[in-house]
Formats: sequence, structure tokens, C-alpha cells
Amino acid sequence: MKLSILDRSRARRGAPDSAALTGTIERAVHAEQLGFHRFWVAEHHAVPGIASGSPPVLLAALGARTDRIRLGSGGVMLPNHQPLVVAEQFLMRESFGANPVLQVRVSRSGLSDCVASVRVMAGRVVRRAFKYRFYPTAVQAEQLARTLGCTRYVYNRALAERTRAWSQERRRVTYADTSKMLTGWKRDAETEWLSEPSKGPLQEALRQLQGAFDRFWRKQARHPQFKRKAQSKESATYYSNCFTYRGGQIR
Repeated sequence: MKLSILDRSRARRGAPDSAALTGTIERAVHAEQLGFHRFWVAEHHAVPGIASGSPPVLLAALGARTDRIRLGSGGVMLPNHQPLVVAEQFLMRESFGANPVLQVRVSRSGLSDCVASVRVMAGRVVRRAFKYRFYPTAVQAEQLARTLGCTRYVYNRALAERTRAWSQERRRVTYADTSKMLTGWKRDAETEWLSEPSKGPLQEALRQLQGAFDRFWRKQARHPQFKRKAQSKESATYYSNCFTYRGGQIR
């Protein structure tokens, strides 16, 4: 039986984070001596008592102290990083050859998880892009206009709800919370028209808002602003299952 360890670098009350990270390194060395198969670390942010915030940095320290045990990251949250940067970091770490295989668990912020080798992930993030220009029919143009309006409405209302929750209750509203709100808005008689367009662009608007708040919290951008029809660039993101393209026509 192959046994592995998941270490989250737990910090004791009153002790500095450096002590928790040192303990993680010591446990990895001891696990290798005991013959464990793999030693996993994880990524956590703003969680009291957990010091593991950067798996690549921590794995580099572990690799310098171990030789045979396999190392892996039990969670890399892609919404917090550029996927190509993550792939390059782990591929570069693997190229040192200190440990047999370096693996990473890719997480979409808790929505879905999948275990994949870094080589597979690196092969997926570099893709060829094509740029097309389509001329919509009158019906498609009308539908697109409604979608753009609904997308802007959902973004602005979710922004208003998140701003109100923080200013009045000091409570952070997550993407999952706004997704539940969207379901309620569609059922409301006053805003049931939100059910008319494809759900993909509306969900993507909430994800873009979440990304805007993530950059704001990391002090990389200003607080998200409301979108105005006359001042903002109209856009909508469709998923591949929201349309078909055959014979030079989009449907």
C-alpha cells in the first residue's frame, strides 16, 4: 500500500508562520525516511492558522531537503494565477530532477477539481487562437442586444449586492453567493426576462466580477465600477455549448 501525507502547514497559536513552514519541511524529510510515497502541500489564502500560501515556493524548499519522495501540490487555485505561469513554475521545478514526478491538483476555486500532471496541464494552456468576424441576422442582432443588456444588469446588480453587504454588514459575498442570487432573480416576476438569454454570458459576468474583486483585494486594481451603456464596452462571453458553427453560419 502506498501512503501519502497532505500537510497544510498549520501554525500553532502564538507561533510565527516560519515555525509552521519549518515544521512542514521537517515532516517531509521524516516522511521520506519512513518510506512514504508522496508528500502533498496545499494553497490557502487568508485562513487563520495555515501558513501555506505559495505551493511553488514551498515545494522548492522541500525539494532541496528531499531526494526520493514524490512531491505534489494538493491545490493550486487557477483563478488566483495565470495558468501558463503555474505550468512553467512546476515544469521548471521538475526539470531540476531532484524528485521523480511533481504533480499538481488544479482547482477552480472549489467548483471542480481534477488531478493532472503538470506536463498535461502545460499542453492545454498553450493553444492556437483564431479571430473571426460574424455578421448577425436581424434576429441574432436583437438577441445579442438583449444578452448584452442582461449581462450588464447582472454585473451591476451583483456589484451592488456585494458592495451593500460589505458596507452594511462587513460580509463578503462570493461568486457562489451571486450565482444563487441570479437563480432567484430569474424566478422573480419583475426580472424573469433574465431567463431569456443563454445562461453562459450571465454566469461569466459573475465570474468576471469575482476576478475584479480578487484583483482589488490583492491591491492590483481599483474597486470594481458599475458598467454604463454609453461608457462601457459592450461584451458577452459565450461558452462553446451555447452555439454551433456549421457551414459558415453561427446558430
